[in-house]
Amino acid sequence: MQHSSGYKDIKNKLSVVIITKNEAINIESCLISIRDIADEVIIADSHSTDNTVELATRLGAKVHLIDWLGYAKTRNLAASFATSDWILMLDADETLNANALDFIEQLKMQTDLQDWHYAIQRVSCYLGKWIKHGAWAKDLKFRLYNRQMANWTGEYVHEVLQLNVQNIKVVSLPTNANILHRPFQSITEHAISQAKYAQLSAEEALGKGKTTTALNVIMKPAFYFIKEYVVQMGWRDGKPGLILAYMSGYYRFLKYGIIWTKQNKKGQ
Repeated sequence: MQHSSGYKDIKNKLSVVIITKNEAINIESCLISIRDIADEVIIADSHSTDNTVELATRLGAKVHLIDWLGYAKTRNLAASFATSDWILMLDADETLNANALDFIEQLKMQTDLQDWHYAIQRVSCYLGKWIKHGAWAKDLKFRLYNRQMANWTGEYVHEVLQLNVQNIKVVSLPTNANILHRPFQSITEHAISQAKYAQLSAEEALGKGKTTTALNVIMKPAFYFIKEYVVQMGWRDGKPGLILAYMSGYYRFLKYGIIWTKQNKKGQ
């Protein structure tokens, strides 16, 4: 995918990198949204069984078929395929708004970007509503970086982009320059995702020797529901806010329930 904007004095090439598996419903919107800032698009696909690869290839992306290695290792592998050191890491269910595109385009014209890395505010749409409260309201993502100076870490979930060079400053794009996130098509899809991440998170905790109690299985879900629905005012987002808060509690119920039952089995 070649850069196609009207800017002439581009000094920094940008590789947009996306990891995928069965993302046919999302991948076209994602790729179309970044085509004017991307000098190339790298897709690292973990053997999709739908037409994700076909769609991505048709839109000019360079597709690499890989085995899934976990989130952090897969992101690092995907970034290694890029020809530019400057990486914009996106998920297939994300797009960029016009303000983010303009800001990144201006960055590309700067002479020297080596001392700066960038975080972008992500705004999510859930059940047809853009969420402004609750846990999803403040969602700053560190996604624009030089791969020579940062790498993804984390064995199971909650992968983090870790700077490996001192004195590198991370700055945020303006608050109106956003990643637009449309993660779930239905409540059922969301519940399946929560169960997957709860399982991974529980396995990570157990692998580190962590334990929990029956009280946590009961209290953690209630705590997070109240925190996100009442304290963080998720109720102001209507029905989607209520369901999001409930799903947050559901995730904790599954996570701590899995830890509790498995640790008890070890003790038998």
